[in-house]
Amino acid sequence: MGNTQWVKIFSYLQTTWTEAKNSIFQTTDGGFVIAGDKKDTAQLSKSYLLKLDANGDTLWSKIFDLQGVHNYAEYAVETSDGSIVLTGSSFDSLLIIRMYLLKTDQNGTMQWIKYFQDYTSGCEVHQTTDKGFIIVGGKLQTQTNWDFYLVKTDSMGNLISTGLSTIFQTSEQVIVYPNPFVNNVSILINKSNYKEANISIYNLWGQTLYTEQKNTLHVSYSQTIDLSFLSSGIYFIDVILDGERTVKKLVKE
Repeated sequence: MGNTQWVKIFSYLQTTWTEAKNSIFQTTDGGFVIAGDKKDTAQLSKSYLLKLDANGDTLWSKIFDLQGVHNYAEYAVETSDGSIVLTGSSFDSLLIIRMYLLKTDQNGTMQWIKYFQDYTSGCEVHQTTDKGFIIVGGKLQTQTNWDFYLVKTDSMGNLISTGLSTIFQTSEQVIVYPNPFVNNVSILINKSNYKEANISIYNLWGQTLYTEQKNTLHVSYSQTIDLSFLSSGIYFIDVILDGERTVKKLVKE
C-alpha cells in the first residue's frame, strides 16, 4: 500500500568513509544484500557487501580489497545455492579498467574472483540455467565513446564466450551481421563520402537474389534486409563502393 514499514540509516565500519549503494536484492531468507563501494580516508574506493535481516538490521558487512587503485561494486545477486555473486570494475586509470566477477558464500566470505582484462565494467550479472553467469557491461573506447558487451562464464567464473559490440569500431568498410543469420541480416558500410554503393546477394550458382543501389552518401550507412524467403544454405553478399569490391560469405541457418 506504500506505507512506510521501517527506515534504517547506515553509518558503519569507519564514520570517515563515504559510500555509494549501487544494488540491492532480497535473499531467500527474507533479508537483503546491498552492494556498493566505499571511499576510505585516502579516498580509495573499495567494493563492499552489506547483509541485512528482514527488519533491516545488519547481520554482516564485507569490504573487498581487490586489484587496482580503486574498485567498484555495481550489481549483486543470490545464486541457486544461496551464495552471492558480485560484478563491478577495478580501476587504475582510464587506460586500465578491468571487469571482475566475485563469488562469496552466504556469510560474505570470498570463494573466488575472476578478472577480465579486456573489458571495462560489469554493470549487471545473473545466474543462467546451466549454473553459469551472464554479465552485461560497458567497455571504454575513448573518454566519450563506450561499447556494450555480454560475457558468459561457467559456474566457476571461467570465460565461455563474449559478445562485444566492436562491429562499429572496426576498420572494415563493410560489416555484415549476424552471420550465420536466421531471417534478417544487417549491412553496415563503415565509410563516409562515397558516391555510389551497389549491394547484391547471390547464391552458389551466381543467381542474383537481392540488389540495391545507394548514391552520394556522406555518412556511414546501415540497413537490415529481410531474407526470410531464402532457404538454409550458403550465399554471398557483394558490395561495390565507388568501384572497390568486397565479397563476404553469408550462412543462413
